[in-house]
Amino acid sequence: MGIKSPMDNEPEQRSGLYEDEIRLRLFAEGSNPARLACVIAQTAARLIRADTVAVPLLSPDNLKIHYGHVCGRNSDKFPDAHIPVEKSGLCCWVMDNRKSILCENLAEDLRVSKDPAMKLGYNTAALAPLIAHGKVIGGLSAYRDGPPFTDADRAELDRLAGYAAAAIENARFVEEILKEQKRLNAIIDGMEHGIVIMSFDGLVLKANRSVEKYLPLKLDELAGVYVQELVTYPPLDAVFGWNIPAPPGRRCWEINNCENRICPMHMRNLARCWANSGEGCCPDGKRLGDDLKIRNRCMKCGLMETAAEIFAIPRKVDIMGVSLTAATSIIKPESSDGIFEEMLVISKAA
Repeated sequence: MGIKSPMDNEPEQRSGLYEDEIRLRLFAEGSNPARLACVIAQTAARLIRADTVAVPLLSPDNLKIHYGHVCGRNSDKFPDAHIPVEKSGLCCWVMDNRKSILCENLAEDLRVSKDPAMKLGYNTAALAPLIAHGKVIGGLSAYRDGPPFTDADRAELDRLAGYAAAAIENARFVEEILKEQKRLNAIIDGMEHGIVIMSFDGLVLKANRSVEKYLPLKLDELAGVYVQELVTYPPLDAVFGWNIPAPPGRRCWEINNCENRICPMHMRNLARCWANSGEGCCPDGKRLGDDLKIRNRCMKCGLMETAAEIFAIPRKVDIMGVSLTAATSIIKPESSDGIFEEMLVISKAA
C-alpha cells in the first residue's frame, strides 16, 4: 500500500474539468497536433495534479519516441529529442502492454530505465498509452514529487488518453489533408491555363492567378461571386458557357416534364437546369439544398450527360482583342448526396 493522496479525502478539490469541457478544449485546437499535445499535457496536469506531464509520441516507423510536448515544472529540462523506444523506460512498457500503470516509487521500479523524471527529482508517476483505431501512437506520462498517484488518478488519465488519442489522430489526418491541399493549390496556381472551379449553381469556389491574364477580372472579384453576376458582359457569358443551347428534347424542363412556369429556366433552350437559375427552384417548387432528394436527382438526371458533352467542347471567344479558348468539365460528386461542380479551363486560342 502506498501513501494516500490528499485528494482521496477531498474530491471536491479536484480539478473541476469535466468530460464535456475536455472534449471542447481538444476540439478547439482543431488541426494543430503540436498545440493539441500541449493542451492535453496541461489538461492531464490539472486533472490529477501532476507536477509535470509529457505527451511522448511515436514516430511513423514506431522506432522512436519524441518527448517534445511537456508542460509543468522542469518542462524545459526534458530532452526535446527522438529517443529509441527501447530506451524510453516506463513509457515503452506502457505502449508494449497497451495499458496504464501507477509507479509509486520511480527509484525502486525495475521498469524504469534512465527515466529523465528521476533526474529532475520526481519520485512517482502515472502513465497511460494513447491508442487510436487500435494503434498505439504514444502515451501520457505524469510525474509528481510527493504522494503517489491513485487508482482514481489512473482512471482519469485513461479517460483523457482515450479522448486525446482520437483528437491527435484526427488532427494529423486534417494536417495531411491541408498539406495535400496546399500542394495541389500550388500546382494549380502555377499552371499557365486559367482555372476556375464553380459549384453547380454558379458560385466561384476557387480560381488561380492565371485567370487574370485572360479575363478583365481580378481574383478578389471572382472568389465567392456567382457567375450569373458576371455574364452580363457578353464575352464572359461565352467563356463561362452560361447560355449554351441544348438539343431539342434534352432541356431541363423537357427531361423533368416541368410545368413550373415561374422557373427562370422554363421553356428556355439551355443546356443548364433549374439548379443554375439563380432562383434555385425545381419542378416541386422547392429550393436547391432544401432536401437531399432534390440533390440526388442530379445524379440520375439525363440532362447531366448531355450538358457534360456540350460544355467540354472548346469555345472560342475574343476578349479585349485576344482570342481565347474555354472548356468546362463537369466534376461528379463522390457520393449520391453531393452536388456537381464545374472546372473551367481558359487558354489562348491555338
